[in-house]
Amino acid sequence: MISSMPNPILASEAFPLIHSWAVQTPDAMALFAPGKKPLSFSGLLRQIESTEHALDRCGIGPNEVVALAMPDGAEMAAAQVAVGRTRACAPLNPSLVVSEYED
Repeated sequence: MISSMPNPILASEAFPLIHSWAVQTPDAMALFAPGKKPLSFSGLLRQIESTEHALDRCGIGPNEVVALAMPDGAEMAAAQVAVGRTRACAPLNPSLVVSEYED
């Protein structure tokens, strides 16, 4: 649903919208990816909150930088919103090898 908005928004701006949609229409589909089960707004909210709690438990606090190396899809989109809500998010291409990240 975010992709249908006229202008891109920051992950920190997306969370209040996702939370609102999860409360108002929890079973509405939020993310679709080829070959994957669609993710509802309530499922997306749970995934975002779970990711945030996992980062907190690992000692990765607000305003820290988190690199994400995940394939494109609903999980990556949810992770970017979760991380970007309170931390800096650097999505990386998981198909690159270590030496390509170092260049």
